[in-house]
Amino acid sequence: MAAEAIYIVWCPTGDTPPIIRHQSVDEARRAARDMCQNHPHKEFFVMRAVESVQYRTDPFVCKSYCKR
Repeated sequence: MAAEAIYIVWCPTGDTPPIIRHQSVDEARRAARDMCQNHPHKEFFVMRAVESVQYRTDPFVCKSYCKR
């Protein structure tokens, strides 16, 4: 079963990676539009996570964020 969706806003020319996880696509879209107003010549992408991978001793814990 897929975990809840996670959305992030990413700018390919930005200095820092995305750090805010948005719970809905609408929330992420609002954030992207706000960022565009503050940085008018940059492009922002609203992205949905597909999977997360975390190293553990067994050796990985994977969570799917997409439909299979």
